[in-house]
Amino acid sequence: MSYYYIFMSELFRGIEQFDVKLQEAKVKVPIFYYDVSAFVNMFLASSKKIRKYVKDKRIKIAELFPGITLLGITCFEYRKTDIGPYNEIGITVPFGDRASLKDILSSLVSGKFEVHVWHLPVTTEIAYIAGVQIYNYPKFVSEIKYSDKNFSLALNGKRILEVVETDGKMKIHFRRKKFHFITYQIKDDSLIKASVDAVGEGVSVSFLSTKVFPDPTTQIGKELEDVIIHKTSVFSMKIPYMNSILYLPTKA
Repeated sequence: MSYYYIFMSELFRGIEQFDVKLQEAKVKVPIFYYDVSAFVNMFLASSKKIRKYVKDKRIKIAELFPGITLLGITCFEYRKTDIGPYNEIGITVPFGDRASLKDILSSLVSGKFEVHVWHLPVTTEIAYIAGVQIYNYPKFVSEIKYSDKNFSLALNGKRILEVVETDGKMKIHFRRKKFHFITYQIKDDSLIKASVDAVGEGVSVSFLSTKVFPDPTTQIGKELEDVIIHKTSVFSMKIPYMNSILYLPTKA
């Protein structure tokens, strides 16, 4: 058991869980993630082009400037969770009416984000089942390789995308940081939201520090090639040690 697991396990204290049956498996909810790493990357993207793919107008796409938003590509390595170990890549857009540069910087400091999950590939069947049946996340089972320098997504051996660290510009360090995420999806023809509380250790933020390489011969790669304005990230965040809780969804 790592120092970080012991140090941050206070996040779970007082939170009651119960079992739900999903096909042949039992899942504890809310879902606890005891030992996690995350590599967050934000890219300038065209909100108008994203709207071609995210068509439901109840999903509001927050814009930095008219027609321009931030697309998130984040890789998670879940080493110990209530649904076993797995990897995951979240492709997200900020949810809301507007998101000025001041709002983005404020979110970095506060750790509070609201997003719509556009794609959410995972590496295990149970992570797929839980994510789709409970939250209606757009998951599929895939191959995901993760390191603190790069990560990649593939399906049936075919590379879809890769994110690679380059020379970062200026870093901001947080010894310990709390996060609060809200995801918005459509389920049973209703807008739903699910909250995530997390605590990270050794967090660092850098600017212009990663590049994304999508393969346009794949569907997701083609979409990313279409919507991303610049393939160098605006900013990236590394969270080497994290605990998190994914709560049940409610109507938004």
